Amino acid sequence: MIIFTWTGKGWVLIVLPCAILCLGGFIGDALGLFPTYTLLYLLVGLILSALANWFVGSAMNKEKTVAYDQNTGVPITVKNQHTLFNIPAQYSAVILLALAILSLVVYLVS
Repeated sequence: MIIFTWTGKGWVLIVLPCAILCLGGFIGDALGLFPTYTLLYLLVGLILSALANWFVGSAMNKEKTVAYDQNTGVPITVKNQHTLFNIPAQYSAVILLALAILSLVVYLVS
């Protein structure tokens, strides 16, 4: 049993790679490229997923100035905390890139 823990909109970091990999699978199947190029499609899907997670995660965790303190006039900055497994959203891309490198090694060896 796998338990996913996230804060904020961290669930997007699970849905986004799944959607990209499924879309790549559908395209590859429609083009008749399976099962010959399965690992290659996995590699491309993981790299695209990593890029998407990096940009989406960076946008979600951007600091935002919400208001100004009435007494001091100092801006109050709120930093969003969107995480997956307590890892900030944009850094989940590193895990996907590691999986892509593993997929590349398996593709080159086989």
